[in-house]
Amino acid sequence: MPAQLNKTCKAILISLLIWLGLSPQVSRFFYEMALMPRLRCDDPVYDGLDFGTVQTVSFPSMLKRLEGRFYNCPDSRKLVVFFGGRRSNFRTSSLRAEALLKLGVSVFIFEYRGFGDAPGKATSKSILQDGLAAYDAARDLGFSPDNIILYGESLGVAIASFVSSKRPACALILQSGFANLETQIKDLIPLTRMYPGFMFPEQNLSAANYIAGNHPPLLILHGDRDPVVREKHAHKLAEAAGDNTTLVILRGADHGEVYERKDWMEAVGAFLT
Repeated sequence: MPAQLNKTCKAILISLLIWLGLSPQVSRFFYEMALMPRLRCDDPVYDGLDFGTVQTVSFPSMLKRLEGRFYNCPDSRKLVVFFGGRRSNFRTSSLRAEALLKLGVSVFIFEYRGFGDAPGKATSKSILQDGLAAYDAARDLGFSPDNIILYGESLGVAIASFVSSKRPACALILQSGFANLETQIKDLIPLTRMYPGFMFPEQNLSAANYIAGNHPPLLILHGDRDPVVREKHAHKLAEAAGDNTTLVILRGADHGEVYERKDWMEAVGAFLT
């Protein structure tokens, strides 16, 4: 009996250690790798010359130097600072810039450290700091807060929301983003549903926390057929944001391919004007 009891205790201890070791809090490195995979920019980057000039901008972020691209639309005083998603790079973000340029605004895109060809390693904290640095670089281009719109897509929703809580802007657009990181991880990896909330990393990528109570005029966009981030997150964001918020559900839209849709152009165009 004592030998059998000893084996049982060892099995329980081993199971507990495995359970603890695979938790999001302990194995943060692996979850961050899944959340922020590097997708290098092998395809041509949209040049934007049909709408004006394009300028490469180098700017500091903590101990790194990052690069951005400023698409200048001469007929507009407004600038959209675009915060890309988990697989973003200059190629993917430049295609978003093309769609926004058609709406008559200038656009600033950039790569977070560890994204695309940018140096360094991405973490849940570094991308927030890079977002602030990109905003400051946009200000250095001569745009006042009254003319800066923050636009976040997917993972970039959390970053744009964070920046809006730290820096002034005239408007905020959140598209296809999750309201909080814990719910999103549990949606994507059902096995993690066995972990309580305190075993998840600090909620520094939870957009709902940043927009609760105070934010600039806000537009939330989400496809009702989004297989990556469920529509429920858009409603949670709208609930957290409260007043001064417009929620638009794009019927039949998936996660990221929304920029050629008429309803997207109408919603964003009306909001920008």
